[in-house]
Amino acid sequence: SWNRTAPTGYKIVRIPVDANGKAGPVQDFAVGWLNGTAVWGRPVDVLVAPDGSLLVSDDEGGRIFRIAYQG
Repeated sequence: SWNRTAPTGYKIVRIPVDANGKAGPVQDFAVGWLNGTAVWGRPVDVLVAPDGSLLVSDDEGGRIFRIAYQG
């Protein structure tokens, strides 16, 4: 969170859901915006683009990141 003495968060997490709709444990999905106390970005929202990629807004750096699967 941005307003703590020691910053925390600054990542995107995912929660897997099984075929029965049961949620599994929270897992880190995208990290690296916080390195110790050095902050280079703060992800605040995620949208799914028409091509299936994820668009992540960063209100610390004023950027939009695109995360795409390459298989």
